[in-house]
Amino acid sequence: LGELQAAIAFYQGNYAEAEKAYSDVLNLRHKDTPPQAIANMLRNRSMARLGLGLYPESLPDLQEALNIYSEVGNSIYYAQTLVMTS
Repeated sequence: LGELQAAIAFYQGNYAEAEKAYSDVLNLRHKDTPPQAIANMLRNRSMARLGLGLYPESLPDLQEALNIYSEVGNSIYYAQTLVMTS
């Protein structure tokens, strides 16, 4: 539910609420959360931070997402995330 609330806030342009919701979900994630889901939430939180103008703060999430995408072999999401960093 938290991830859905974060996505809704993001698409409504409420980046502060989206950033908080993604942070809350990431902090509460379970050890059985699939790596792909974690990477997606990290990437989405970084996009919310970019929307807030928090450029340096968005980079660690993007890097971690790239690492996860590389580990799980998701080259499409890896490439999309690389584009976001440029």
